[in-house]
Order: sequence, then structure tokens, then C-alpha cells
Amino acid sequence: MTKSSNNRKQSPEPAAVLPPAIAAALAALKAEDNARELRAAEHQKETSTQIASLQEEVRSMKEELASVKSTVKRIDSIITQAGPVYTFLGQLYSSRADTEDSPPTPAPEVQPKRRKTHTQSASGNAGLHLF
Repeated sequence: MTKSSNNRKQSPEPAAVLPPAIAAALAALKAEDNARELRAAEHQKETSTQIASLQEEVRSMKEELASVKSTVKRIDSIITQAGPVYTFLGQLYSSRADTEDSPPTPAPEVQPKRRKTHTQSASGNAGLHLF
């Protein structure tokens, strides 16, 4: 029995006993299958890269959204705190308009004060000391 089992191990592969046309077709199918597997692996790799990129973009957008929400909360807080001031100013303005016969005048624009530089103050004072 040992001899027969040894003979089986040494027997040629099934493709070797197939007619040449079938063996060639089988080899072509195997090559095509290998090519498909390589394309599938490459596609999987590209898909994984795209998924990672999209996940990073989503993470970035979430951070941006959190920042915007924080800013909105700060603005809401400022508006809430300033609300009574605006209400008071509105009432003051409307009561002023009710007491005057002429239409209300807009509030004057406040111009920032200019600071004199050292050379301006020196030249301005120089004329005063000549007398």
C-alpha cells in the first residue's frame, strides 16, 4: 500500500494530462482571475484612502462647526447683555421725539481725539513764546 500511495504523490498534475487547448484556456482563466484580484485589491486600497480623506474632512468640519457654535453663543450672550441698554436708548430716543415738534436729529458722530505728537506740540508752543 505504501508503494501505491507514493505513486499517487508522484502523479502528474491534472493540467498536465489535459489537452493543450484546455490547458491553455485554464491558464488564461487563472491569469485573468489573478488580474481581477489585483484590480480588486487596488480598488480596495483607493477606496480606503478616499474613506480616510473623507473622515478627516468630516472631522475638520465638525471642529469648524463647534467654533461657529461657540461664536454664536458669545454673540447671543453679548446681545442678551446689551438688550436692556438698547431698550433704554430706544425709549429715550422715542420720548425725545415725542416732546419735540421737529423731527429728531440724529446723534452726532463722535470723532476720535487726535493726540498731539511731540513735534506738533513744540511747534504750536513756539509761536506763543515769541512775544
